[in-house]
Amino acid sequence: MVLFKRSASANSYPGVGFGDDELQYCNNFKQQRQTPSSYQSFKRDGKKKTDSFNIQVILQYVAIVLLLIQCYRTTEKVSSANKSLTQLQEMYDETHNELLVLEDELDGAHEDFHKLQMKLLAGQSGIKLTHPSEATDEDRELIVKKVIEKQDHQSERISSLQKSLQKSYEIEIDRRFGQGPHYVEFSLTVNGNKKFMTIEMAPNHVMPHSVYNFLDMIENKVWDNTIFTYRNHVVSAALMDNQMRPKNVDESLQHKLAFPEYSHEFDHDEFTIGFAGLGPNFYVNTKDNSSLHGPGKQPHAKLMNDADPCFARIVIGHDAFNTFKEQPNGGARQLATIHTAKIIKLSKERQQKLASSNK
Repeated sequence: MVLFKRSASANSYPGVGFGDDELQYCNNFKQQRQTPSSYQSFKRDGKKKTDSFNIQVILQYVAIVLLLIQCYRTTEKVSSANKSLTQLQEMYDETHNELLVLEDELDGAHEDFHKLQMKLLAGQSGIKLTHPSEATDEDRELIVKKVIEKQDHQSERISSLQKSLQKSYEIEIDRRFGQGPHYVEFSLTVNGNKKFMTIEMAPNHVMPHSVYNFLDMIENKVWDNTIFTYRNHVVSAALMDNQMRPKNVDESLQHKLAFPEYSHEFDHDEFTIGFAGLGPNFYVNTKDNSSLHGPGKQPHAKLMNDADPCFARIVIGHDAFNTFKEQPNGGARQLATIHTAKIIKLSKERQQKLASSNK
């Protein structure tokens, strides 16, 4: 008979002996008691999944509601845009119809104007037409030719009258003021400083009408106690006192020219003086303005070749006007006071020096 010795185990109960099988069974039973049951674990997992599912459903509902709100707002905007577009289309159609009516009226006016023009041209040319629509291409060419010939004759006649008037003024200048050259001295106050400016008039035969009128105003003291003003790079004399009040001058002394006299021998170069239109106001060219004040360049020109008369140039006192160039643009303001303006005589030697220095 064989006896086996059973060793005591830490898990065995005191005083009780167990074999290996019994010991293994006890251990398994103990582990089963300590480990949660599969049902409880399943219950907890199911609760977690249910909570997660509920949150997802809520988020989906919120997203759907927000999407519906956005769709509603977009629909409202589209509806409003459609209404505005419909109104614009109606306005466009109405405007288009009005334009069509105006175009028809304009076409009718053009046709009436053309008929009237042909009738007028025919009358000027001496060609008789019972109705403007009867004019053929040959008639139109003949009418235009006749009208151009008449205009040329009128221009020649006007030019002849102007030359005759200029000759009369040239003779009157020689008789009243001498053969020249003529000089006018201005006594000025510029920026509180006393200045003198001397201008030389254009030769009598070049600008006789303008020179005579200007010298006559100087002799009658029209420009005494007046001012020079400045506006947008234009220095001009104004019949105002130093308080910017109009000066009382007899209208008979405020000479205006009979026509806009001009000569290319005396262009609007720097430091020249010209009448504004027909005068009596005059201005100083602080730069070469030939392209601005020459023939046909002024907005107030009545005929194609009209120009502002240029009749004198500064020979002494350029420094006074150099300061004017530095003035900023802006509204009209006083730059200098004209105390006196008088005709002076210069010696031959002085004239020669001025002529050489101003070349």
